[in-house]
Amino acid sequence: MKYLDLRIVTFIASGINLAAYIALFFLAFYSFPQNLDEVRLQEIKYDSFFENFHEPSLIFIPIENIQWVAILAFFIVLLLIGLAFAVVFVFINLVLSSATVTSTKMQKPLIVSSIIQISLTCGFVLLPILFILAALAFQIPNSAGWCTFCICIICSYSVIDFVATLYFVAPYRRFVKKLIDKILKRPQQNEVHVITKIPSQAKSVRVDVFVSVITN
Repeated sequence: MKYLDLRIVTFIASGINLAAYIALFFLAFYSFPQNLDEVRLQEIKYDSFFENFHEPSLIFIPIENIQWVAILAFFIVLLLIGLAFAVVFVFINLVLSSATVTSTKMQKPLIVSSIIQISLTCGFVLLPILFILAALAFQIPNSAGWCTFCICIICSYSVIDFVATLYFVAPYRRFVKKLIDKILKRPQQNEVHVITKIPSQAKSVRVDVFVSVITN
């Protein structure tokens, strides 16, 4: 499909990123108070604790300036989560409706890896962000601790995603296994790949089949 061309997808993704950065710039310019005296008055109005608290680097953003943005972002993230579940459903349907055994064996590891990546992104990035946005947008009381916990979950995503990639992507998993075997000085098995030809009458199977034979 022409809509799935790599250049078109790259151009669209770059445009979305650029638009997001421009939107964040204008949001920050609009949300941050420009007058320091005004910031001090807003701080004291929010909490009398700040009356005797002097910190030049403190940035105070009134919730009225960003609440509408939080509401909009909440529904956008909710839409992204719905699209992610739709993509997972399509991937699962591709595995179940695959026509041949050969194509299933080739596609299944890639699709499983994609499903895991999408699930991790939803569980460790989108859902915590969704809760933080909900706390801001709908002013959920006593949610500061939970928001901090959500930020910790987001920070742990990179490590968990790295481990999941090493495990669910077969070449990486085999490399790590060989590396561990080499460090622990375990005996390694040799792999011999034999290429056999399938008769031309078998049209439903690919012409070349790779058979892995393990020898001592």
